[in-house]
Amino acid sequence: MSRTSQLLSNCIKYFEPPPEISVSEWMETYYHLPFGNATPGLINLDKTAYMRGILDAFSNRDVEKITIMSSSQIGKTTIFLGVIGYYSHFDPCPILLLNPTLDASNDFSKDKLTPMFEESPALKSLLKKNMSKDSGNTLLKKRLSNKPVIVTGK
Repeated sequence: MSRTSQLLSNCIKYFEPPPEISVSEWMETYYHLPFGNATPGLINLDKTAYMRGILDAFSNRDVEKITIMSSSQIGKTTIFLGVIGYYSHFDPCPILLLNPTLDASNDFSKDKLTPMFEESPALKSLLKKNMSKDSGNTLLKKRLSNKPVIVTGK
């Protein structure tokens, strides 16, 4: 293959639309639970089937508003991480996650968001390109494809 053909082939890849998969399908393919978790590695949503409907609502273009009424400690953080990962990987857009306090934001980023990017190869490769000191990546701001994921609080 000539260099021109190779260059053209590489350029065309950037114009291909992302695969049409739901957030739950993305999670089961790309989302790795970090070590220290009860079941590290690729997530298995069969154990938490109730999360599928919520996750898939986030990738359904007909859904305009999502309200979750639930008890505590049933996976809402995992749902939010899955949505952040899905859009960071397949449809980069600015993402803002608000926590009640700045301390909660720091803890969330250190304990949940950063490990997700480090343990999921598809996400790690997005972040790795931007890890220089001039990249704009901090504990509370991750820059992916020039679109920020910002975590903040009061």
